[in-house]
Amino acid sequence: MRRAAKGEGLAFVKNVVSKHESDECLIWPFTLREGYPGFVIYEGRQILAHVAVCLEYVGSKPSPDHEVAHSCGQSACVNKRHVSWKTHKENMQDKQAHGTSLAGKPHYKYEFTRETVIELRRTGDFKKFLGLGASIRAIRNAYYGKTWKALPSVQELSKMDQGSK
Repeated sequence: MRRAAKGEGLAFVKNVVSKHESDECLIWPFTLREGYPGFVIYEGRQILAHVAVCLEYVGSKPSPDHEVAHSCGQSACVNKRHVSWKTHKENMQDKQAHGTSLAGKPHYKYEFTRETVIELRRTGDFKKFLGLGASIRAIRNAYYGKTWKALPSVQELSKMDQGSK
């Protein structure tokens, strides 16, 4: 995942999200912040992209007590059909129902192995490891080499893979 260039995140919200008519999750393609889409400038304010999607396609926040909820349970999703305004209590109840609540789970201690880190670095499939219970922080740290430093980097693996063809 890469950081969006200036205006690129909002362009994604306006141009890609608007045309996405599938019920499949639409995962934010840029940098994530603790599992959630990063910031965009929306109507002159810096806000998280999934909040911009909710404002753009669902409507105004009903009250200060409301926050964006994901009906799919995937925090990185920006599908306009999957976001809605709910109170914090309702959102936490949804997380319990989805099985995505972090309450009582050792989310940041997902046990990567040498093989899974290499697979992650080769495929970049963050969603797979999110589904296995790893936190976005643990995934990013493994992918970008903050952890598992002794293993080949994404770039090194890419060169090795190209050399074996």
